[in-house]
Amino acid sequence: LRNLRWSSLIGEQTLISVMIELAQLTIALEPVSDLLVQGQLGRAELERLQRGLEAAQPRLDSLLEVMDREMVAADELLQRIHQDNKGSRALGIDFWWRLLPRVYWQSEHKAYINLHLSQRDGWKQLGQPPALELPAFSIITNLLTPNSAKAQTQFLATQTRFEALKALVALELYRLDRGSYPEKLEQLVPRYLARPPLNFIHPNLLGKKPPLAYARIGPSCQLKADSPLYLTIDKPRVQTWPTPTKP
Repeated sequence: LRNLRWSSLIGEQTLISVMIELAQLTIALEPVSDLLVQGQLGRAELERLQRGLEAAQPRLDSLLEVMDREMVAADELLQRIHQDNKGSRALGIDFWWRLLPRVYWQSEHKAYINLHLSQRDGWKQLGQPPALELPAFSIITNLLTPNSAKAQTQFLATQTRFEALKALVALELYRLDRGSYPEKLEQLVPRYLARPPLNFIHPNLLGKKPPLAYARIGPSCQLKADSPLYLTIDKPRVQTWPTPTKP
């Protein structure tokens, strides 16, 4: 739990800090998965872990917020480029700033803002990240546009993992109360979960994300997330989270 709290305190000032936070959360969640698979946590520990996971899970709107901050920072830098060459020196493009007319930098500024605004709905709806084609001769756009598609996919993968781990905790609490796992995830609602766990990395838009797949396997059970987006971050398309084999 200390690792989870530390990972969620890094902040969300830039996209880089969000990516660092997601990497930290991935590391912090590894022992959580191991503990749950071992099946040795008591009720009090499970309830404490459930609260810790809820507190550490990133907000769904945090990616949109950080991308908006990226745009504001870039906008301020581009305003400086219009005024003098301090901004161009900061970007390492002083040669081009002196060579090209001011009207070019004004058009570059507009192109960057328009590109950001065209992607904003995607960061809000969190579906499949669009393939981004940057204009070949746009100096500013190529310099300042981050790889938001990969960031969005990592964000969705982390959200899905939190959903799975919270569901595993709920399944264990259910088993402690009833002696076996439920036939359906819906049986966890509302006592153990507010809603069924969602497969956030599925390409569907928010509001249409499917629940995680769930199957009873003998005395145990398994959660599963299937998404082609996993392949874009070098993970198998299907991710599984098992409960203890001997509950």
